[in-house]
Amino acid sequence: MNENILDSDFKSSLEEEEKVLGEGNKIRRRRALLPVWIKIFIWIFMIFGCLSPLYLIAGIFGLTFSFAMYGLESFDTFTVTGVVLTLLFLSKGVVAFGLWTEKKWAVTSAMMDAILGIVICILVIAVPLVINKGFTFRLELFVLVPYLIKMYEIKDQWERRKEYKK
Repeated sequence: MNENILDSDFKSSLEEEEKVLGEGNKIRRRRALLPVWIKIFIWIFMIFGCLSPLYLIAGIFGLTFSFAMYGLESFDTFTVTGVVLTLLFLSKGVVAFGLWTEKKWAVTSAMMDAILGIVICILVIAVPLVINKGFTFRLELFVLVPYLIKMYEIKDQWERRKEYKK
């Protein structure tokens, strides 16, 4: 039953994303190149990207909370890790917004974002090994690698298609 719902949602989103212009020329939106799982992450990171300035404001008022990504964790906005995490969330929000709004630069930025995430994950894995503090494997790699591969696969098509305007 869930598969039917997903299939119908996918078909309706494809139908929504196809526009017919003049003499029967079908134009597909750039967004149609993105699989559903990436579209879900786009919305998650657009939300967290919008919250990034609030992290800074909360830090100014002395409010603390935990936020983490790629094995980096901070309870204070104004530590090196806190600033790095805030910038990561903000940059991911910008990339997600670029993908959702079909900007030409979005796929290249997404590839750089994925590479940065992979490098950070590898460092978070390697540094504790070097200083004999144990081993942790970052599960984010199971999403980042396919994300990078998909962005690489669609890059040429993305750049050939025009930005959708209503």
